[in-house]
Amino acid sequence: MNTDAELVLAKLFAEGAMGQPDFATAGFWFRNAGMHGAAEGAYAAGTYLEAGRGTRADPVDAAAWFSLAAELGHQAAPGSRDLLLRGFSAAQRTMYDQRVREFQEQRRTGDTTFHGVGPT
Repeated sequence: MNTDAELVLAKLFAEGAMGQPDFATAGFWFRNAGMHGAAEGAYAAGTYLEAGRGTRADPVDAAAWFSLAAELGHQAAPGSRDLLLRGFSAAQRTMYDQRVREFQEQRRTGDTTFHGVGPT
């Protein structure tokens, strides 16, 4: 996959380069770039989920995307993840742990069935 192209597409949709901003489609491309190894894409997917930009707000999924971004080397991701984790209930923490394991498995197998952010 060409993560540079995925990031360019995400930014074009987010900025409204083709009319109005389309945050759902931008989130789709950020998510794909993240799953294909782009720390910036994974971090952006987390911020979209945290804020409910183009999708429903979901702190559990946001934290999982921040975790992936941290794993990929994004400097701000650990702090963003940890801030969310501090406010989690035990049930949310369990869901977060499960989602992180799912992401790791998806990246290992190349599965492109994603959770959250944008059209599926």
